[in-house]
Amino acid sequence: MPLIQCLDCGKLERNPVRGRCHDCHRKRRVASGYDSQEWGRCAKAFLTAHPFCDCGAPAKVAHHKFQGMRPTSRGGLDWRNLEAKCHTCHNRIAQSYRL
Repeated sequence: MPLIQCLDCGKLERNPVRGRCHDCHRKRRVASGYDSQEWGRCAKAFLTAHPFCDCGAPAKVAHHKFQGMRPTSRGGLDWRNLEAKCHTCHNRIAQSYRL
């Protein structure tokens, strides 16, 4: 497997995560709040209360309805700003943000 250069620090890595080395990927997750215990508890409780995606599949992701919203954003832990999604539907939405 070839070495790929990290988009943030330039370090060469065999298995980058979304184009970033594991250290830079981790730093971005911590900064966004997705690694916090508070977000973990919020997402778990939300998915327990909302177990299915709109498509009918079991929900696995607590998705923020608004692009750019993160757990650290104002209202980021408010259930009114979340929706339950399966991985397929969540990935489809996330991919549309990247276009």
